[in-house]
Amino acid sequence: MRFRTRLRLSATKTVAAVALAALLFGSACSLVHKQVATEKLRNTSLSLARVGEAVGYSSEAAFSRAFKKSLGAAPATWRQANG
Repeated sequence: MRFRTRLRLSATKTVAAVALAALLFGSACSLVHKQVATEKLRNTSLSLARVGEAVGYSSEAAFSRAFKKSLGAAPATWRQANG
């Protein structure tokens, strides 16, 4: 039996539920990435490129942009202030 039929959800409510689940999953992943990145910046001497790789970025520039957008400071600046 189909998922939405079993739960007696309309197609619209099913789409909304799946979208919400995807949003929550994305938020959880983002939170874990932030926690891992900040822990590595604070407690290791890994290069910014290596920290970025550890949380799934293919380049230091992409990691730095995302980190700054999320936490309000560049990773190097954050490390100096919090390391």
